[in-house]
Amino acid sequence: MRWKVFLKLKEDYEDIDALIQMGKEEEDASVIPEIKEMLARFSEELENMNTTLLLSGEYDSMNVILRLNAGAGGTEANDSGGHSLQDVYLLGGAPRIFRKDSGLSGRR
Repeated sequence: MRWKVFLKLKEDYEDIDALIQMGKEEEDASVIPEIKEMLARFSEELENMNTTLLLSGEYDSMNVILRLNAGAGGTEANDSGGHSLQDVYLLGGAPRIFRKDSGLSGRR
């Protein structure tokens, strides 16, 4: 499956390159909107493939416990290091059904 997606991306890339070269040779600016559209689709498909590859490792289906500790800096560092970053991770994890339990975050 991934191989087919890769081959499709390679083919799309070559098509975009050929269209750019053709537009240059013929000095035809009318191909620019089509190139932009093709590049947008290509970028989206490439990003999807990249995400799939990044999240397809042996441990990617496992749960995680994340603990944030402030280093030096006293109360203010603890507030920004612990609470603000925790909020960011919780907000980012909310769509993936993360929950907050006694200061720890874990997947249900």
